[in-house]
Amino acid sequence: MTTCKCDNCDWTGDESDLRCTTAETPHLKLRIDAGATVPAGECPACGCLAYLIDEGTGTYTVMLLRPDYVTGGDLETFLTSAKADTPQKAVDAARLEAMTADNVEEGNAIDYAVLLVIAGEHDDLTYLIDNEGVK
Repeated sequence: MTTCKCDNCDWTGDESDLRCTTAETPHLKLRIDAGATVPAGECPACGCLAYLIDEGTGTYTVMLLRPDYVTGGDLETFLTSAKADTPQKAVDAARLEAMTADNVEEGNAIDYAVLLVIAGEHDDLTYLIDNEGVK
């Protein structure tokens, strides 16, 4: 059981009881700030965002490939670190951060392809990238 808590009404319950998951949450990018903790989903009681109680247990480094509509067809990556309890939630946070950095309002977060997810904080991955994109 993964326990979540609503940020608004103080509902507490299992993650499986949420109204919808992070990936299904409508207008998520508009509801959280870049770099903020990614919620587990929507509260079943009031519809506000609910978070894992034991959130932020790990740091992950995520490298994404920016979509063609952002880069004009060039291969460009986005590298960031995210605190999350699972690698998938770190990827979700990284995608939202990349969309905000790229000023993408109408795109789809899954357009940012995942190239790499590593546990821990790694800012020394520039050797994986050269002027032509990812090696």
